Amino acid sequence: MPSEFHIRDAVPGDGPLMGRLHAASWASAYRHFMPHAFLDHPDREAGSARHWTENLMSPVVPGGRGWIIEVDGEPAGFAWAQPGSETFAYPSPEDAGHLDAIHLLPSRVGGGLGRPFFWHALTALSEMGFAEATLGVYEENVRARGFYEAMGWREDGPRRVRQFDWPAEPFSATLLMYRGPTREQ
Repeated sequence: MPSEFHIRDAVPGDGPLMGRLHAASWASAYRHFMPHAFLDHPDREAGSARHWTENLMSPVVPGGRGWIIEVDGEPAGFAWAQPGSETFAYPSPEDAGHLDAIHLLPSRVGGGLGRPFFWHALTALSEMGFAEATLGVYEENVRARGFYEAMGWREDGPRRVRQFDWPAEPFSATLLMYRGPTREQ
């Protein structure tokens, strides 16, 4: 476990930080199944920063919330949770919340932050009245799937092929829907 970590609410000014954290996480976690040029493209961070800035200012799904986890005062990751909704890949059941994102810097993966950060975000969904939540994870992201399964979550729902119409090299990846409790068992 890191010497000291703190989880705080994300604020609108955190959009660029969340974009940086998101891009760094994708570049590491998805490197074995997505084109490297796509992951390393300079627009990846800027586009993500725009998305999170907009979501922080006016959540796409009402009730959406974000958090930043810091270690010794330095940002180490972010998460976003919201009531269930239609997402880009599949609809979340109305009776479930949705963990839209949870990302750590590559240097922080495996360091003991994931479990407390995961349950922090899910506790917020529990406090909204959701006993269960969903999340999307790429089939090829075996490490993340193992983590979610260790938290008591299971694949539950349709598999969807997500098409990335990136001009330099179009590709696809299979998204799985996982579902699990919003309270640690």
